[in-house]
Amino acid sequence: MEPGLTVGEWWQRWSAAQDLAPATLESYAQQYRRYVHPRFGQRALAEITGLDLSEFARDLREAGLAASSVTVVLSVIRDLLADAVAEGLIPSAPPLRLRHRRTGAGAPVRPGVAVDVETVLAVCARLPAQEALMAVVALFTGMRWGEVCGMRRQHLHPPGEPGGPDGAWYRIDTTRGAVHEDVHARRFFGPPKGGAGRVIDLPGFLADLLTEHAANTGGRELLFANRRSAAIRHTDFLTRWRRACDGSLMGAAAGGAAPDALAPICLGLRFHDLRHSHKNMLVELDVPEILQDDRLGHRPPGMRIIYAHPTPAMREQMIYGLEQLWADRGKVQVSP
Repeated sequence: MEPGLTVGEWWQRWSAAQDLAPATLESYAQQYRRYVHPRFGQRALAEITGLDLSEFARDLREAGLAASSVTVVLSVIRDLLADAVAEGLIPSAPPLRLRHRRTGAGAPVRPGVAVDVETVLAVCARLPAQEALMAVVALFTGMRWGEVCGMRRQHLHPPGEPGGPDGAWYRIDTTRGAVHEDVHARRFFGPPKGGAGRVIDLPGFLADLLTEHAANTGGRELLFANRRSAAIRHTDFLTRWRRACDGSLMGAAAGGAAPDALAPICLGLRFHDLRHSHKNMLVELDVPEILQDDRLGHRPPGMRIIYAHPTPAMREQMIYGLEQLWADRGKVQVSP
């Protein structure tokens, strides 16, 4: 045992030994640097009690941290302590008893929202063309922010290419298919969430929009990039996204006496909600669950992953339905 070993010293040894996906390890590191180290970094592992952890959880909640985020932070310190026990550094891990006031009925702090195509197109009309196209991609593919932001020209395939479906498709790369950001907002490429790539069938209209967009990017590899041809910073995008969704006060026009209000379209809408919306679209189109899971990158539960498989007929029917949604709901200018 090492009774004088501090949490900070153990973190250095522990984090260096983890064999985790880069995004997962960075998430642990962010929670540790922001919350765990300031509170426990200089404390000896053997001194931490269950009461210390309960008070820590209470203080995080009172500081305004969402319940889901509190859970993630606590998982870091609990994993550190549990592995310290496994290594024989401390005799046991302190229990964590979370007793606190219930302010709701157990509802998620930030539940997902599903919106219709018209709502998203209205938001797109307020965004720069590139970012409007990113939103349309997310809505009609269910791809995550990091996956859309990390799209590359080489993985965009026109209809009829070998190695994929009959129609147009995009391959999310297993090793570098998504953009991630560290605590300092530095961007890096790594595996998509779940660690596995996948093929995304593209409706014809979306394949056309992406092909046109790719042709107008000057030959760069990233389909979506900032002015320096680097991956888009999430906070930069979020500023424009929030204004497009929530509305704002516009500057006064030349000679005008007062600013004009930009009316909200969908308050609080997140880019990730486009993924929820795509899931709803698939349900409404009666897409089989096994194809929904395949498209969204979910691992099917139970025996479904063994005995059920997406078929070309399933994919063709899904693409037809998505095409009809686009044709029936109108269009917005999203090309460069």
